[in-house]
Amino acid sequence: MATVTINSGPNIGQEWTVTDQEGRVLYCSYADAVIWNLEPGAYSIRWGAVEGYELPVPETEGPVMMGEDDAHTFVTPVYKKIVERRIEINLVPREEAI
Repeated sequence: MATVTINSGPNIGQEWTVTDQEGRVLYCSYADAVIWNLEPGAYSIRWGAVEGYELPVPETEGPVMMGEDDAHTFVTPVYKKIVERRIEINLVPREEAI
């Protein structure tokens, strides 16, 4: 059996979901987790959207292959904070500028 460790990163309210090859949801959480005793096969991990952050690229990790006995996979998403930049432009009629 295989094991996957999900380190969800800084607590910003991100959700993650693990699905099997048929798309069935096996696990879903907002916290770090260690999932034990996964059967060999392909799994996908989808990261949830968080307001003010870009989704990790790729949004879906997968398929993550779980194969050999005692295999251990570590997964950590990278959420980037969206930074708003603003510029103010004041238009002045040409006659006033001279």
